[in-house]
Amino acid sequence: MNTAARMLGTPARGLLVVIVMAWAIFDDLPRDLEEAATIDGATKWQVFWHVALPLMKPGVATTTILCFIFAWNDYAFASTFGGPGTSTIPIAAALLLTRTGIDWGQLLAIGTIVVLPMAVFGLLVKRWLVTGLTLGALK
Repeated sequence: MNTAARMLGTPARGLLVVIVMAWAIFDDLPRDLEEAATIDGATKWQVFWHVALPLMKPGVATTTILCFIFAWNDYAFASTFGGPGTSTIPIAAALLLTRTGIDWGQLLAIGTIVVLPMAVFGLLVKRWLVTGLTLGALK
């Protein structure tokens, strides 16, 4: 049951983020460009592929990045539904904090393993993340 709950729970929460953000991305697209492409003779598929999709790239990249971050930092869900055989890296790090003491060496090693991939990933995608997060902002 624990494995099934984890397999279904993480995508379900990610799907909610995708739906909300995709709604905002699609709502922010200028309708005039789509109408102009249709008047010029483009089909619905061509309008989507050549007009809407290039405008949506920063928003789709931001949505992908945020879903990846939420799945990576899945502490609350993993601690609630996980068992001894299904712990994630953040749960393993939390288990190093005991009443008898803290194993600082292992805690720092796990902390590096947790943070380093996200830091590298963040540096690689920061251009799209900033653009996507400011998509619906007003001047």
